[in-house]
Amino acid sequence: MTTTTTTTKQLLPINQTFYFRWNYKRRCITYNNVPIAGLLPILQNLFYSNYSYYDAIKQERNLLNKPTSSSIEVLSIHDVNNLVKHSIDSGKNVDRLIGITIKLYQKYNLPKDIFINKTYYDNACKENLISDEAKRKTKFYWNRKRNNVISLIIKFWWFLKKFNLKPIYHELPVGNLNLRIATRIDVVCQNENNQKWVLIEIKTGFDRYYNCSNGYMDIPLQNFKNSIKNQHQLQLLMNQTLFEYTYPTCSIDTSFILQFHDQGITTYPLELIFLNYKQQIINKIDTRSSS
Repeated sequence: MTTTTTTTKQLLPINQTFYFRWNYKRRCITYNNVPIAGLLPILQNLFYSNYSYYDAIKQERNLLNKPTSSSIEVLSIHDVNNLVKHSIDSGKNVDRLIGITIKLYQKYNLPKDIFINKTYYDNACKENLISDEAKRKTKFYWNRKRNNVISLIIKFWWFLKKFNLKPIYHELPVGNLNLRIATRIDVVCQNENNQKWVLIEIKTGFDRYYNCSNGYMDIPLQNFKNSIKNQHQLQLLMNQTLFEYTYPTCSIDTSFILQFHDQGITTYPLELIFLNYKQQIINKIDTRSSS
């Protein structure tokens, strides 16, 4: 059995790496210790302020003429809120464990298979293919009770291996001082085939209502359904835009949503049609910043 040798990671330009920081005490991104407005509340306020999970689900089911007895329409607002809360809570757990495994992968130069295949992990430990310290630090991963979260993490690492993506940063702060907004990108990878950057936004759940809408988004996106899918596309567009502002010399290979669900993983690349509205979206955010 042989391990996969990984090359030294290529960091983002060091003179720009520390522009924006996550302030754990303030729970926000700061620049020179000055808080910067978070991206998501700004997007919600400007582009989909009237969105309601319950109304979107109800309207979508009505349009499909689903019988009430078999429709999600029978759910109460409380039921829908529980569905949403479950998706959010699951996302937080997945995100936390992804961050931990990425740090272990980097610190100990581990093969991706360590987090994918328990037999591979057991053999690597038995044959001393990883250090004793790495064994101690990774032991929790396979020893903890197998649950849905672990299953999703396995899928995440399998996905990275399949597409030759090397995770470099987790929750990387990026922003723009002129627009006075900042955010954290869930995972930033390098494409091992061309060394270009890949931006990943991770989403869990939303299976039953990802495309449900309760009307249309606000100007200039008034022709787009006000659905979670399109909201995520808008977020992905701005993630990429703020990355480009923060690291203008870095070449992006692709950006996409990675949605985890019980059946596996679905990828949603940044859609070209949203790129066509990029400048109009920036202008609207800029107008907000100037007021």
